[in-house]
Amino acid sequence: MPEKKPKPRKEEDRSLEVLMKEYDTLRDMYNQSVHSGQTMFNYYLTLMTAVLGGITFVAQPSSGVLLSKTTIGILLVFLGVIGTFYLSSLTRNHAHTTRYARGINSLRRFIIEKYDVSMPPAYEKFLKTLTEGEPSRMAFLLSLFIPVSTYQLFAATINSLSWGFMVSIAYYGNSSDTNLMQIALPGVLTLIVTFFFYSIYSRLTYQMTVSRATVSVEF
Repeated sequence: MPEKKPKPRKEEDRSLEVLMKEYDTLRDMYNQSVHSGQTMFNYYLTLMTAVLGGITFVAQPSSGVLLSKTTIGILLVFLGVIGTFYLSSLTRNHAHTTRYARGINSLRRFIIEKYDVSMPPAYEKFLKTLTEGEPSRMAFLLSLFIPVSTYQLFAATINSLSWGFMVSIAYYGNSSDTNLMQIALPGVLTLIVTFFFYSIYSRLTYQMTVSRATVSVEF
């Protein structure tokens, strides 16, 4: 008997195969991005712990370290500078993670609607097509003063505290005034200014990374 030729696959089957491959690719990229962000944050925690441990050691009267205030100031500057690079890396990584997550959701919604799959009621909100308008100018300005996610918030807070304490130590070393408020005030102002700077930088970097992507996954 002559062999039966295999029936050609339907166009829908080929389309679904391509979609599922794209879904798997985005899912792998998303998982790698999440893992990379957690790893970077763990490295930052290790750096912070090491610097704070060094500051605690130097601050002890029995440490025997000469120019202890200068050494503490250098350690704080080191933490602030390296922490700035970590904040930038965490922000960009979070932007890519968001892109992958949005792409995954877009594919899921498209596949479910394209192939008319019956889903539980819990999916009703997910399947609705969202048409979000542009945020108001006030909402946009307020969002600039809020770091993108918890990792960025933590890094911005620690970096700002580092710069604030460094300025207070420098001011205390160059001033004969023993008034605690006058010594702390420059550090507090530095903390507030640097925190706002880090927040604005993080938010703008996040938005620019998402919007300048080669392949848009917005929906």
